[in-house]
Amino acid sequence: MGVLFVIWVTDLTISNTGFEGYISNEPKTVKSVSHGQKVNFDSKIVTDWSYNNNGVKQDAYTFVVLLKRMPKEQADYYKKLVGWK
Repeated sequence: MGVLFVIWVTDLTISNTGFEGYISNEPKTVKSVSHGQKVNFDSKIVTDWSYNNNGVKQDAYTFVVLLKRMPKEQADYYKKLVGWK
């Protein structure tokens, strides 16, 4: 079984080696990167992704799982924030 690393990357662009973007959270497990750092990575390591379409978040499978674990009031707040309500 592999190790899960939760690192969010934003402002993605396609590069010669896959993708590049900026770390948008403070990684909890991985200490070799930090918030705001520009990174390059291969698409093979991506396990989840999302994008916004007219202000409504699309896909975001991890986000859906997290919503189910939140108190209803908090989940409702985030659903509204991403355009799902």
